[in-house]
Amino acid sequence: MPITIRDIAKEAGVSATSVSFFLNGKTEHFSKETRSKIEEVIRKNDFTPSYQAKAIKSGKTFLIGVVISDITQSFWMDIISGIEEIIEANQYHMLLVVLHGDLKREKKVLEFLNRKGVDGFIYAPITDNDGNFNLCSLQELAKRKPLVCITANADGVSSVYNNDSAGGEQVAEYFMHKGHKKVAYIGQLKPFVRGAIFINHFKKYGINVEHFNKVDDFMHMINNYTAVFCFCDSIAIELCDKARRHGLTIPDDLSVIGYDNMDFIQYLCPKITTVDQHKKEIGVKAAKILMNMLESKCSLPINLPLNPKLIERESVKSLTRRSDAK
Repeated sequence: MPITIRDIAKEAGVSATSVSFFLNGKTEHFSKETRSKIEEVIRKNDFTPSYQAKAIKSGKTFLIGVVISDITQSFWMDIISGIEEIIEANQYHMLLVVLHGDLKREKKVLEFLNRKGVDGFIYAPITDNDGNFNLCSLQELAKRKPLVCITANADGVSSVYNNDSAGGEQVAEYFMHKGHKKVAYIGQLKPFVRGAIFINHFKKYGINVEHFNKVDDFMHMINNYTAVFCFCDSIAIELCDKARRHGLTIPDDLSVIGYDNMDFIQYLCPKITTVDQHKKEIGVKAAKILMNMLESKCSLPINLPLNPKLIERESVKSLTRRSDAK
């Protein structure tokens, strides 16, 4: 017969309640001697608590459904790492589903996770080119089970996301502070607004910012600019590589700023200035909000925008004392 909590308690000379508290991490009022006794008996008997029994008793499965649109980028892996760190500490486990940008899969995914009896959701909705997503579906789901939306602001639903406007604004102000007026932007304008905010910031000062969809489009005009803001770090890396092949030096001939703060970007030469999106923090904060919801510690939706942070490195040159900054 498998050993039970009562068996552990009897051998350790404590109550079954004490063993239960110990297994749930509630040991702040235990003496060191009591903790040592319980630990020794558990280790001796190679005891593993039955989560099935715990689920039946509590009415919970201790499973969290995590739905994201992609898994091929470090952006998502860092978010997942943050979620895992918090839910594991609270003895929950993750059921991860990747939509791969397929809106038709959303309904099947929700049916699957509901059949598994997940206690709550952390959900990254698929957005269209205008930044729209199925808000009604999220709101209906949030009425049935605790849910936290990530990477998007969902009205009436607890949400944790990056303030993309603030990110674009920071880059524009940084370039202006460094004296750059001949600037360009490479990458998409929707659904993320960082590029449009960047362009509009310069427009307020009468400076026109040219928009290019791809690096190759920009290369034909590269000598006309002193600085470029790239939609993401991967575009910034491509630009730096092609600029070098073109005979230009970063940042002496062209200043470059990326976006994302990918893990390896700091090891390039030169180290690329970029914008950090608090990827792991999104996961950590979303998971903490969900844990509080599951413990009935909060009922009203929490809206938590995170302001991206510009990470200054070596890919931007100051022109404030040069004539070409005029």
